[in-house]
Amino acid sequence: MKVVQQLRKELAEQEFMTQAGIGDAPEMAVALSGADVAALVDVLKSWICRRHGPGAVRLTVGAESIEVDKPTFDEGVLEAFLSR
Repeated sequence: MKVVQQLRKELAEQEFMTQAGIGDAPEMAVALSGADVAALVDVLKSWICRRHGPGAVRLTVGAESIEVDKPTFDEGVLEAFLSR
């Protein structure tokens, strides 16, 4: 999907390592260390807020997931989730 490719490009510009998902699902994996959490939140916020549609992203860490979208984007909640 084009939107996933765009997000992967923006993450790569910030030196995040990404890997495309398997199959046709619009997903990817992002390598993340604790120091990168704030930078990832910044990239996601910028990308979501520029989207014309609802711009939702589902993040999964282990067995837990969180979905963030334009109207409800909360940096603190996202940072706490990613810092676990």
